[in-house]
Amino acid sequence: MDRTIAAIILAVLLTAVVAWLVWQGREQAEQVGRLEETAKANAKAVKDQQEWAGNVDKALEGWRIQRDAQDKKTADLRKQLEAARHDDKTFSAWADSPLPDAAVRLLQSGAAR
Repeated sequence: MDRTIAAIILAVLLTAVVAWLVWQGREQAEQVGRLEETAKANAKAVKDQQEWAGNVDKALEGWRIQRDAQDKKTADLRKQLEAARHDDKTFSAWADSPLPDAAVRLLQSGAAR
C-alpha cells in the first residue's frame, strides 16, 4: 500500500513538473515573440531614421551649394571693393561723383525738419 501511495505521489509530482515545464515553455515562447516584434519595430525605426537622414543630407547639400556660391560671391565682391579702395583713380572717381537725386532729396528733406 505504501508503494502504491508513493507511486501515486510520484506520478502527481511528475505531472506537476511536466505541466510547469510546459507552462514555462509557453511563457518563454511568448516573450521571444514579443522580443521579435520589438526587434522588427526597432529595425523599421532605424530604417526610417536612415531614410530621413538621407533626405536631410540631400536637402542640406543644396543649401550648402547655395551657401558656398553666396560665400564665393561675397568674397569676390570684397576683393573688388578692396581693390577699388586702393585704386586711386576708382576711389577718386567715386568720391568726386555727384550724389544721386534721390539721396539729395532725402538729405534735403531731413535737413528741413
